[in-house]
Amino acid sequence: MCKFAVFEEQLDPAWEWALAWIAARGFIKSDKPCYEYYYNETDVSQNYYVFDICIPLQTTPEE
Repeated sequence: MCKFAVFEEQLDPAWEWALAWIAARGFIKSDKPCYEYYYNETDVSQNYYVFDICIPLQTTPEE
C-alpha cells in the first residue's frame, strides 16, 4: 500500500510509480484487483486527491 497526495494530472503517474516500485523490489503482483482508498482530505473541487493505492502481492512466483 502506498499513500499519495496528488492533483488530478498526477493520478496515472502515481499508479505507474507504485507498480514500478514493487517490481523493482522483486515483488510480484497477484491476479487480485488493485484498488484505491480515498481520504477525507480529498478535494474534488480542487482536483486534489489523497488516497492509498493497494496492490495485492503474491507470496511466491507462479510456475
